[in-house]
Amino acid sequence: MIKDLLDIGFLLPEHTFHGKNNTQITILQYVAETNPPCATAMINMLLSHGFKVDSGIWCTPLEHAIRHGNFNIAAYLQSKGGTYSIEDVSPEDIKLLNEAYANLSPVVVQTGT
Repeated sequence: MIKDLLDIGFLLPEHTFHGKNNTQITILQYVAETNPPCATAMINMLLSHGFKVDSGIWCTPLEHAIRHGNFNIAAYLQSKGGTYSIEDVSPEDIKLLNEAYANLSPVVVQTGT
């Protein structure tokens, strides 16, 4: 269903949603925050429909994933080219992100899928 909404242009990169704290976030930030079971497939689908991996409100989706403790999603976003600001991420969080990135499947790291 989400793919259909993307295909017909109903969901667009500029659309925002309410996050857990009732803050406005992008759909990629929402996926990074909630970490649904199909998160990587959702990320791939959104990126294939023109969403930008670093497009977010106040922070990138990767930073948003880190803030919510979803390091596996943060690592996956990093494998897709996502970035973070060194000033906004603690050294401990960088360590956890690096560990999650090291544990990604080699196929994910090499192909980004």
